[in-house]
Amino acid sequence: MASEREHRRGGEGAVRVGREPTSAPSRGATLYDDVLELLMSRGWVRGRGERGLRVSLPAAIDLVARASVSSAEPTAGAVLARAARARRHLCELARASSLTAWNDEPGRTLADVRDLLEAARVAFRDD
Repeated sequence: MASEREHRRGGEGAVRVGREPTSAPSRGATLYDDVLELLMSRGWVRGRGERGLRVSLPAAIDLVARASVSSAEPTAGAVLARAARARRHLCELARASSLTAWNDEPGRTLADVRDLLEAARVAFRDD
């Protein structure tokens, strides 16, 4: 766990772990598995978007939702609906009104993000 908490003092709350970056996750059992794989491979960061390869939890959800909507050319509405559903479920589990605020909370670690995604994987198997 210590390796997941390293590199947090750079002012950005960034965490990078030892796997090579990938552009898109492989298809896991749930959207939450794919989000976790993306965060582990590219690195996690606080904020709303991406910094280099690193990505925030909300941005990872958007990337995975875009890649996972089941059509050759996903509509914006389908992608937004899938991402919104995942965010709502994560907020429910985290008891937070905003996933971005939860992600950015001082002291937040990649281990916290991983634990939330693992809980969502169990609680919301249909996502």
